[in-house]
Amino acid sequence: MARSLTKALSAPTKIPYGVLIGLGAKELYVQTRIGGLWGSSGWEYGERSRAEDGSFSYCVAGWDSCDPVLAGIFITHYSYSWAIPSGAEIKSVTMRAKGYSTDGTHRWCMRASWNGGTNYTDTSVGYFPTSNGWMEYDATQGHPNWTVSELAALRTNFFSFDATAGKRDYLDVLTVVVVYEA
Repeated sequence: MARSLTKALSAPTKIPYGVLIGLGAKELYVQTRIGGLWGSSGWEYGERSRAEDGSFSYCVAGWDSCDPVLAGIFITHYSYSWAIPSGAEIKSVTMRAKGYSTDGTHRWCMRASWNGGTNYTDTSVGYFPTSNGWMEYDATQGHPNWTVSELAALRTNFFSFDATAGKRDYLDVLTVVVVYEA
């Protein structure tokens, strides 16, 4: 179901609870956001990761680690503008990145911080697709009880590693999708 919620939304979208989990009566909302601010290291045109428009950030050399201290090749987004009521119950936080690798053997990592970069969820690892496609990380696996105040301090990291000379990893957009009950 999450794959149908890929476009950035300007306002919360109400989804009948039963649509997602087959119960009914309650309602869920979904918001997709791109960080208002960003930073990058080792990526060219990091600012291009803020819009799904086919204008790519790219990395020409990665590292053999998802550890940001060792890798040094990452894109960070923060200052998300959520419009989530303070008493809402967060059901899921999913990081989504759209991009590809020129040879399909390069790996990516994603992680999320709930307190402005002091602590992070476990890191998710996967392979870049060979054509522009979505990569996902369920940040509720690494931090199961997100709160609205933690979303205000959300900081996300996207890493490329295994990149080799002459091969590039491309990133079109990095988003976060939040499903909540209000």
